[in-house]
Amino acid sequence: MRLGISQYLQFCGNMAFILYSSTTIYRPGFRAWNRPDERHEDDFGVIGPAATHRYTGPLIVLIGPNTYSTAEDFLVSVDYVDRAVLVGSQTAGSTGQPLRVDLPGGGNFRVVTVRCTYPDGKEFVGIGIDPDINVTRTRQDVIAGYDRVLA
Repeated sequence: MRLGISQYLQFCGNMAFILYSSTTIYRPGFRAWNRPDERHEDDFGVIGPAATHRYTGPLIVLIGPNTYSTAEDFLVSVDYVDRAVLVGSQTAGSTGQPLRVDLPGGGNFRVVTVRCTYPDGKEFVGIGIDPDINVTRTRQDVIAGYDRVLA
């Protein structure tokens, strides 16, 4: 199942998966010289649960606007197979892999360089992942030092 432009994730039963990565090596001069793009490929094989010490009980994952990058990649996996209850608020919607571009005058901006989706094609980059149970913190919560998500 395709996870993104350069990553493939295939679920095999109880949360086991095969991870394969294929990424174009960025060499702008190659196109000018009519040379084909080169690719870097990794095959990490099958990753699955341990035969012993496997936790099969309920799983609750706390999420919010500071949840991004690898944490969202993890959430895609557990959300797609309904393995966990997601509690909190919508995630940031960024898988990372930024390309930083410096601007004149000292500023900069970043652009995500990888397109990732759920295995079924559902988008989350630029959107975020919604919780199963939405819990919104209020200004009063912050002032009082009260964490509504943990309550």
